[in-house]
Amino acid sequence: MAARGFIELLRLADYGRQRQQGGQENENTRWSGIAFSFAGYQFVAPLGEVAEVIPVPSSTTVPSAKSWIRGLANVRGRLLPLTDLAI
Repeated sequence: MAARGFIELLRLADYGRQRQQGGQENENTRWSGIAFSFAGYQFVAPLGEVAEVIPVPSSTTVPSAKSWIRGLANVRGRLLPLTDLAI
């Protein structure tokens, strides 16, 4: 149910961008995305917004951090914050 609403929002955003650029919506217009599930919900993200998909890396906890901060992960030399979106 939530996934259909999200897809509709993405479709409307794409339509708005096309109108802003002066283009007409076309039956052959294609949109590429990647679907995933998280915490029992299904989502879709624009493919251009996704750099890569990796397994959950090992992480280190951060002392005195908020409860939604799960820690820091070292991914190829870059420290990335891990957050819990369910909290």
